[in-house]
Amino acid sequence: MNRCTSSLPATSKSGPVVESFSGWRITATVLMVVCAIYASTVRLSGDDFWLQAKIGELIVQDHAIPRTLLFPFTEIASENFNAHEWLLSIAFHYGLVILGEDGMSFLIGGLGLALFIAMARLTYLRSDGNYAIALMGGYVTLLAENYRHVLRPELPALILMAILWNLLEAFKTKPSLRHALWVAFIMVVWANSHGSFILGPVMVGIYSAGLYVDELVDSGSRTWLPSPSILPWFGLLLMTSVCCLINPFGWELIEFVFSFSTTSDASKHLTEWLPTLADTRLLNVRGFWIAIMVWLLLTALIIVGRRRVGAVEWLFFLAFTFLAYRAIRFPVYLGMVAAYIVPACLPADWRQKSHEFRLLKICSAVAFATLMGVVWYGNAAENRPFTLGDKTKFTVPMIKVLSDPSLHGNVLNSMEFGAELIYLSYPRLRPSVDARFDSYGSDYNLFNEALLHNDKLLDEYVERYDVPYLLINHTQFESFKRLTNWTSARWRIYFLDQRAVLLQRSDVRQGRPVS
Repeated sequence: MNRCTSSLPATSKSGPVVESFSGWRITATVLMVVCAIYASTVRLSGDDFWLQAKIGELIVQDHAIPRTLLFPFTEIASENFNAHEWLLSIAFHYGLVILGEDGMSFLIGGLGLALFIAMARLTYLRSDGNYAIALMGGYVTLLAENYRHVLRPELPALILMAILWNLLEAFKTKPSLRHALWVAFIMVVWANSHGSFILGPVMVGIYSAGLYVDELVDSGSRTWLPSPSILPWFGLLLMTSVCCLINPFGWELIEFVFSFSTTSDASKHLTEWLPTLADTRLLNVRGFWIAIMVWLLLTALIIVGRRRVGAVEWLFFLAFTFLAYRAIRFPVYLGMVAAYIVPACLPADWRQKSHEFRLLKICSAVAFATLMGVVWYGNAAENRPFTLGDKTKFTVPMIKVLSDPSLHGNVLNSMEFGAELIYLSYPRLRPSVDARFDSYGSDYNLFNEALLHNDKLLDEYVERYDVPYLLINHTQFESFKRLTNWTSARWRIYFLDQRAVLLQRSDVRQGRPVS
C-alpha cells in the first residue's frame, strides 16, 4: 500500500481522498511559504547594516580588515576594533552593488525563507518524515525570530546555525567523515561572520554530553566508559573548537566574544541587551510576548512528553532557556529549539498519516491567520514589505543632501545616524560616533550626548575639532534649542525632515541650506 495513505481511513484507497491529502499538502505549503516570505520581506533598516557594508567596501578596496574604529574624527578613531563580522561585511557590500537598496528587500525575504526551509527540514528528519510537523517547525522558527528580522550579521548566522543543526542530526544518525568536513566548513564560515559562532561547539557539546548520559541511563550505569559510538562526538567537539580559531584574529576573537557577553554595559543603554524579564519597557515589544508564548508551549510539551524526551533535548532546552533569559535579543533561538525538541515530545501515533492529514489542515489555518495578521498589523517588528518603519533610516531627501560633494568636514551626530552617514559620505564627512556602542564605551557615548546639553562643552568641542555640522534627532534638537548656541544664531538649520535635523555653523558657507 502506498505509504502516503497507509494510515488513512479505509476510504483512503479511493482516488478523491488521496487527491485531498495531496491538495492539503500543497495548500499548507503554499500558505506557509507565502506567509514566511511576506513576514520576512522588509526594507533595509537598522544601523548595523550600513556600517557593515562600508567596512566590506573598504576591505574590498584595501585588501585589509580595519583594526581600529577608523571613522570618527576624534582621537578614539585609533582605538582597537574587532571586525569579527568581516566576511558578511563583504557580502553586504556586494549585495548592495548587485541588487541596489530596493533589491535588498527581496534578499531579506529570501533569507527568511531559507531559515524556514532549513528548520523545516530538521523537523522533518526529527519527526520521521511527517510533513505537517515539519511545516510547523519552520513556522515556529520564524515566529520567534521575526521580531529581529533585519539584515544584520545575526540573520545569516541563524541560517548557518540551522544548517549546522541539520548536519549534526545527520551525524547522529550515521557519523561520517563527509558530515564532519561539512561541519568544519560551516564552523569556519560562522566564525568569520558573527559572534554567535561560539554556540557551534556548545551545540556539539550538548549532543556529546546528552548522548553519553542517555547511554548511561540505558545501561543502568554499569560502566562510565563511553561506548565507541560516543567517541566520534568527542572528536567533532575538538574539531569545531579548533575551527573557531580559524579567523584573522585567532584567540583574540574568542576573548572578544566572552568579554563582551560578560562585561559589556550595553544593557544599560541598548534595548536589545536588556534582560528579557527585568525591564517593563519590553512589555511593548511583540517579540517578548511571542517568546513567552513559545517557551510556555514548549515547556508544556516537554512536561507532557517527558518520558520520550532524552538528555540531548533537555540540555538544549535548559541551555537556550538560560540564554533567552540573558537578553531580549536571544529568544530568537527559542523557535529553533522548539522545532528540534517538539518531535521528540510527541507520541508515536502523531507521526502517522491520519494525524498528518489533520495537521495539514491546522497548518493551513495557522498560516492563513498569520498572513492576514501580518497584512493588517505588520510583522513581529511592526514592519510590512517595502514600508519604512525604522526611525534611524535617512529619508530620500536627507540622503540627497548628505551626498552633496560640497559638504565636507566633521559632524557631531546622534549615535543612531552614524552608520548610514559613514556609508554615504565617509571620508568627506566624518562622524563623532556610530553604532558600535561596545567599542566606544558608555563614557564616550554619554559625553557625545552631553555636548548637546551644555554650551561650554559644545563650544570647546566645536573649536577643538572644527565641527561645521550637527546631525541629530528631533528629541536632541528640542534640548539643543534651549542652548545659547541656538538662541544666539551660532547655528542654522541646513535641512530638516521628520527623522533628523542637519545644522550648519553660521560662519560656514559650504553648500546652500535647503528650506
